[in-house]
Amino acid sequence: SALFAISDLDVYVAPKEYFDYFAEKDGFADLNLLINQEILQKVKDDQYLYTGESGKEILAGITLHPASKIHKAGYYHDDVIIGVVANAVNLDAAIAMIEEILK
Repeated sequence: SALFAISDLDVYVAPKEYFDYFAEKDGFADLNLLINQEILQKVKDDQYLYTGESGKEILAGITLHPASKIHKAGYYHDDVIIGVVANAVNLDAAIAMIEEILK
């Protein structure tokens, strides 16, 4: 929570219950506007959409399953959601990271 508050995160990966908490507060950038559409089409069944405080539906994240690169690296064992924090300082690097993980 503290890292979100001080805008010290660019990419956030967490189980759904933690991801939901920040999504409800409009904490994530809309990946529809940032990520290559061909990549998004490949993960259309794993998209995490929500309607935030603004009333707008946002593609806030992508669910990663145990076969993902981030799981194979040993970081997680169960499904998690990855997204770009709304106030990401290193936006281009965050997008590139997520695109690479999704490839």
